[in-house]
Amino acid sequence: MPYKFYGGAHPSGFKTLTNDRPVKKTFIPKKVILPLSQHTGLAAEPMVAVGETVKVGQMIARHSGYISASLHASISGKAGPQRMCRRFRRTSSSR
Repeated sequence: MPYKFYGGAHPSGFKTLTNDRPVKKTFIPKKVILPLSQHTGLAAEPMVAVGETVKVGQMIARHSGYISASLHASISGKAGPQRMCRRFRRTSSSR
């Protein structure tokens, strides 16, 4: 092993801008929309049913091909309806 790291990474990054401020709690939204298609690859296949209770971090959709990504719940709650959304691309005729 050519590199040894002790105590984790310590990147410099303007910490003086915030190191004297208290840590704040952020809000957790009541509803999130998680697209099953994360990029140009195949959409993930849902693994949970509508109304099923999910926990934060639980896998809710599994990758479905070579270029695909699994999806995990960002909040705990109940799975809502799965809807297909169209992707719109601007074309020269839509100007």
